[in-house]
Amino acid sequence: MCRGCLLANSAGNGDDKWRTAMKKRMAVVMAVAGFLGFALLAGCEEGSKTYSPLMDVSGNKNLYTQHSALTVAKSCEEADAEFKGMLKTQMLMQLEQQRRWHIEWVTNPDKHWYGMAEDGEAAPSASQETGGAAENDSAKGAENYSETNVQTEGVDEADLVKTDGKYLFTLSGNELVIVDAWPADEAHEVSRVALKGNPFSMFLDEGRVAVLSSTSMHELDPQAQEKTKEGDMYYGYWQPATLVTVIDATDAAVPVVKSAQVFEGYLVDSRRIGDRMYLVQQGYIDLWNKGVQYWAELSDKSTVVEINAAYIALAAKNVAIIDSLELGDYVPSRFELSDDGTVDTDAGVPVVECTDMYSSDVYSGSGNLTVVTVDLSGKAAPFGTSVMGDWSNIYASTGALYAASTNWAWSWWWETDEEDEVEINTHIHKFEFDDDTGAARYVASGTVVGYALNQFSFDEFEGILRVATTLPDWGWWWNDDEDTSESFVTTLEQKGASLVTVGQVGNLGKGETIQSVRFIKEMGYVVTFRQTDPLYVVDLANPAKPEVAGELKVPGFSSYMHPLDDTHLLTIGRDGTEETQVLGLSFQIFDVTDPHNPKQVAKTTLPEDQNGYSWSEAQWDHHAFVYFAHLGLLAIPVTGYNWNYDYDGDWDWYFDSFFSRLDLYKISIEGGIEPAGSVSHGSMMPEFKAPEKKDNTYCYMNWNYSDLTQIRRGVFLENFLFSVSKGGVQVHDTKAIKEGPVAQVAFQDEETLASLYGDVFECYTYGDYGSDEGE
Repeated sequence: MCRGCLLANSAGNGDDKWRTAMKKRMAVVMAVAGFLGFALLAGCEEGSKTYSPLMDVSGNKNLYTQHSALTVAKSCEEADAEFKGMLKTQMLMQLEQQRRWHIEWVTNPDKHWYGMAEDGEAAPSASQETGGAAENDSAKGAENYSETNVQTEGVDEADLVKTDGKYLFTLSGNELVIVDAWPADEAHEVSRVALKGNPFSMFLDEGRVAVLSSTSMHELDPQAQEKTKEGDMYYGYWQPATLVTVIDATDAAVPVVKSAQVFEGYLVDSRRIGDRMYLVQQGYIDLWNKGVQYWAELSDKSTVVEINAAYIALAAKNVAIIDSLELGDYVPSRFELSDDGTVDTDAGVPVVECTDMYSSDVYSGSGNLTVVTVDLSGKAAPFGTSVMGDWSNIYASTGALYAASTNWAWSWWWETDEEDEVEINTHIHKFEFDDDTGAARYVASGTVVGYALNQFSFDEFEGILRVATTLPDWGWWWNDDEDTSESFVTTLEQKGASLVTVGQVGNLGKGETIQSVRFIKEMGYVVTFRQTDPLYVVDLANPAKPEVAGELKVPGFSSYMHPLDDTHLLTIGRDGTEETQVLGLSFQIFDVTDPHNPKQVAKTTLPEDQNGYSWSEAQWDHHAFVYFAHLGLLAIPVTGYNWNYDYDGDWDWYFDSFFSRLDLYKISIEGGIEPAGSVSHGSMMPEFKAPEKKDNTYCYMNWNYSDLTQIRRGVFLENFLFSVSKGGVQVHDTKAIKEGPVAQVAFQDEETLASLYGDVFECYTYGDYGSDEGE
């Protein structure tokens, strides 16, 4: 069988650069190409139902499960060839899936393929607080205050609110709002800064505020906006970008924008160490806009020969388009934001030099991940290092940043026989921080079995990287087999350019998946869940021989674990029953002093109204989990809906009401978890009135109302609790929560509020629901 026919027909004659770039992926391309080429040249009816060389590829697990390593481009020509080779691989993989689906459609219409593709070191201090030496006066701020809840001490993470003990910095809509927070009972707004894009988080460093905003090149490019006004479709809508606005707020009353830079790509994650900020940007090439197609135009009566011929022609067309791309099409650039809030797209500066671009020896997706080092002091230009592929999890210690990618793509692009099922692996790449410049530079790679849940699945301690993963029984992560999936903790050590496995312990949570992970010094804690919540205590004192020291099974599961100290964990999750029914929000304290005998020493579950549902942002975002060890208090935002209705055999009247509050708990190992009050921001909005009852009517709460009143964070300054929403800030004395706020800072006046949402409820009769006419 001619396995090089597609190369001969579609790669171009004598294209050595392309052949060089594709060398590491040749088996994949040759298999896809070979089948299509053979079908075209032979003119036979051989299709996906019989034999395809792709089956040879799917059976060769070395192509996608081998140890991953990165190779740096030696020139711009080599970087260009590598990128084009990666894009061709992705394109051919997707064409093969569509070809199979198309053949199945015409040859067996009653059995369609519905899988088609569509066009820490040491644990941080339990308190995450700062105690300064300043006196407790209005000029210097609070001595003790909470800071952003981070994974690794010394590595800051961006959040939507920050404080230095004197001022509170937060985001409301498209503005940075600065509140003079001390003395607490005199809290008031001092200034605002209007921002472009959609601000979502920030860093605070020595009076400098770096605000991160999501945006698009269309939003910032005046030429593109003009095209849109003229009625032309502009595909820049799909070109995401990250705007970094650095503000000098050393004089909080007169903040000054020092710089505003736009980086192409969307933000995967970010970190700050000292005055160095690290942006992890993911970019994709808009091949669709370039003319690349993945679906051949064929009729339902097409033969297999016609289908194969159409796809081989489409492959040749797509390869020609990819070959015509320029390096600038996929090398990310940065732009200066002008005073009028636009960028000159012709004045972009590449973030990455060609010789700082790396390619992986295993296919990791068709994107481009760039680690950008930004000097917040403005003394050095941004520096970038790029890796070709798609990346999901980012972890950073004080010495390095790790980017991890799971090989979902292999099981996603095509189905395989059961005996050839793809083993899921996660490839990890280490970027070390330069001692002099702070720049993140690639140094090593490694591979672990399974997929990682989030950043807490990774931790570096005394030179050893520990990784917790789940291996499903096959590639589709939502179909984990209840008998064969299992989880692992793997230890790795850098040796040269490799992250080498030192030890591993498996068989955790057989038939279950990881729900949360926390590493604390020599110990690891892993929660898995399917029917119950096993908490596994993993002894990592000997990295070469990690072992499960103890296990505790309780109903429900924990989605985040927080260290109260080295031997006690405070968790948030959902309660449950032995029959796998998931119940309300649950908080627990586990005593792991004896790793062989972990104990649940306290538990509190929020009751769930049968006519409502509640959740907490802290379940999936640890920044919303604020434990202030100085007072032993936990602040957690709780959000939900209550459904109100009359039912007498038919739905006559129905409305839902939104609620949001900040719950406060007193936490102690001896006393457990005790409710200590809650606050809401409803009083900052117009008076809440339930809609008038009408038959056959459904009412829902205006989105703007719920968006403004949703409390996102709690911040402690001494014994005062600051609750933060888009609508404003309330201040409560934690010793007298029920007495109401001692100060309140509203971010919108009544006129603005009225223009934002008008009536709190919008109602529809059943016949009109979904139309433009409401009651």
